[in-house]
Amino acid sequence: CTTDPSCFWHDGTCVDVHYGACPTMDIVVLLDGSASMTQSFGRHPNGYYALIEMLKDWVSLLPLAGDLGAAGKDPTKYPSGSARISIVQFSGDKNLAGTNSALVSADGAKGRLSGYVPELRQDLSFQEHNHMAKDTFLNEALDMAAGLFSGPLYPVDGRRRIVLVLLGSPVMDESMLSGPLGKIQAIGAHLVGIVVRRSDSHATLDNDAEASLKPIVTEPTDAHFKNIAIDNLKEEVFDKWCNPSTAWGSWLVDLKT
Repeated sequence: CTTDPSCFWHDGTCVDVHYGACPTMDIVVLLDGSASMTQSFGRHPNGYYALIEMLKDWVSLLPLAGDLGAAGKDPTKYPSGSARISIVQFSGDKNLAGTNSALVSADGAKGRLSGYVPELRQDLSFQEHNHMAKDTFLNEALDMAAGLFSGPLYPVDGRRRIVLVLLGSPVMDESMLSGPLGKIQAIGAHLVGIVVRRSDSHATLDNDAEASLKPIVTEPTDAHFKNIAIDNLKEEVFDKWCNPSTAWGSWLVDLKT
C-alpha cells in the first residue's frame, strides 16, 4: 500500500483512493432479482449476474470495518471512515404480492450488516446461485432494510445509514411502500435509487422504472438518484461513492447534512 499510488493507509487500513473521504457508514444494498434482470445488459449477457460481480468488486474496495455480521454492538471496532454492508435480493410473485419477496443469504453474514469481505462474498455467491427471477416487489426488502438500522445492538455513533436500491424494471407494489419508507425516514437513513439501463439509450422500461423509484428517494433527489447504463455503473456510481466534489458524494461526505 505504501508504494501503490492507487491507495493509502488510514487508521491502520489500506484504503483505495476513491474511498478516502468516506465517512463511517452502513449500506443495505437492495438488489433487483426480478426476471427482467436475466436479459443482456450492455456487454453483459445477464444483467443480474453482472450486478453481482460489480458488487463483489465494490465490497473488496470499500474501507470495510472488518467485523463479522454477528459481531453486534462494539463502537471501538469502527474506525473513522469504515463501512459495513448488507445484501438483500428483492423480487416476488405477483400472485402472492407482499410475501416472500425478499431474500438474504443462508451463508456468510446472512443478510446482516458485515464489514468482513469473505463473509460478504459468501452472501453474494448465495444470491448469484439463488436468483428469484420473478416480479418486481420492493416493499418487504425496504422493511427489512429499516430493521437492520435499529435494535439494541445497533451502534449509536452518528454513522451514515444508506439504503441503496439497484433497479432494472418498474416497481410493482408502489402502493405498499409508505410503511417502510416512513420507517427509513424516521431513523434518518438516506434512500438512494439507481435505475440500471441495458444500453445508453432510454427505453420505455427504463423510464417507467425511473417513474416508480425517483419519487421515493431522499431529497435532494438529484443527489440520491441516477438512471444509468450498466456499463457506466462502476465509474459513475461505485467509484464516485465518496467523492465530495460531485453532487452524488457531497451529502455523504458532509457529515453536517
